[in-house]
Amino acid sequence: MPELPEVETFVRVLRQKLLGRTITNATLLYPRLLITPNREIGETIGKTFESIDRKGKFIIFRLSLSLVLVAHLRMEGKYFVKPASAPRQKADEAVFELDDGNKLIYNDTRKFGVLGIYDDDTYLLLSPLKDVADSPLEMNGDELFLAISSSQKTIKETLLDQSRVSGLGNIYVDETLFKAKINPRRKASSISQKEAEAILREAKATLEEAIKLGGSTIHSFQSEEGKGGQMQNELLCYGKSPSPCPRCGTPLMRIEIGGRGTTYCPSCQIDPSRPFVLGITGPIHSGKSTAARYFKGKGYEVFDCDKEVETLYADKGFAERFAKEFGAKLSNGVLAKSEVKRILGGKRKEAECFIFAAVCLKAEERIKRTKGKLVIDAPLLYQAKMDSLCDCVLFLDSPAYLRAKRLLDEGEDASYLLKLNSAAHYGTYKRKAPYIIDNDGDEGELIEKLKKLPL
Repeated sequence: MPELPEVETFVRVLRQKLLGRTITNATLLYPRLLITPNREIGETIGKTFESIDRKGKFIIFRLSLSLVLVAHLRMEGKYFVKPASAPRQKADEAVFELDDGNKLIYNDTRKFGVLGIYDDDTYLLLSPLKDVADSPLEMNGDELFLAISSSQKTIKETLLDQSRVSGLGNIYVDETLFKAKINPRRKASSISQKEAEAILREAKATLEEAIKLGGSTIHSFQSEEGKGGQMQNELLCYGKSPSPCPRCGTPLMRIEIGGRGTTYCPSCQIDPSRPFVLGITGPIHSGKSTAARYFKGKGYEVFDCDKEVETLYADKGFAERFAKEFGAKLSNGVLAKSEVKRILGGKRKEAECFIFAAVCLKAEERIKRTKGKLVIDAPLLYQAKMDSLCDCVLFLDSPAYLRAKRLLDEGEDASYLLKLNSAAHYGTYKRKAPYIIDNDGDEGELIEKLKKLPL
């Protein structure tokens, strides 16, 4: 989604091409684009572009005779000025013909963008602009501190809230918090006045640099047809996990906060209110338990997800909820592994999500109780989205033949368990992990590899 720098870049390009131009004809090709009831696109005919400005991520076209167009580009929207002879594109949604032989076109492949028609004396008092706050470029430190201090959400979510601070999206919030050394998980209400001033300072500097470079072209942003931005080449952390932090060399971590992908440095952006959490994951018998014991010896507490799942199966409250949801049969009020296995055979995704949610809740409670450092030993860490609880992830892998041997040595059904494990798509998740160890030797060799980690 275009953020403030990309919208500002559009505004500056459109000013050069539209100011003083008169609309001679207007065609709405996609009726859902227009969000103002009882207003018609034809009202713009005969009107002249007098000014083009921005509020947050909205473009404001002021026309003659006190008419105002308010536009939001959403995910993929773009305004282009083209010659009148330019052929119509499939994603064109509105066309404004101009008196100089050109036309203003709104093009949107995703069809999420919106356009409203308002009167000049009311457009700031009506939705959507009535709820849009100032951007960091118009704020001082006191104003930003006041805007965020009452929020009980994370600082990442709060800076994305356009009613508190406008113009910032995922890219520039990640960059701002990285530069200000603020952990994105922290509660906004915990941010001090001094930290708020640092956030504002870095937000302004980042936005101004991005505007100067014409915005960031991450997917498809173009301020003019065929012309993208250059700020993506200057980004320090956004989208760069698990590359090394440019400040300290620690692998950058990608988590989800409020459903949004978030990149940060667990070493530079410390959250003093929570322990350091290391996730350990990987396929069956790859050495996770050995690694967990090693870190326990270094002072870490350990949250073993396999053991927690067994505890859940024996918990009558959980067992009853699971039975009600999936029709499981209980044995003396608890869940037998064989019964869970049967349910997983028919409703794997739904049942796993149910179990994951309960384990995640227990992990969150354990994090709150932990004073030092914590290991989360989770075979399905990424699948359960528990990586978002972690500050770092260690992925342990091991050749299939070695894992099969270890299982056989324990008297397990290696063929069945390895086949079951293969459905977890570990290869995809391995690429996400900041640290990877290939456990292709004995336990002593694994310990030596663990000792080399800066954890």
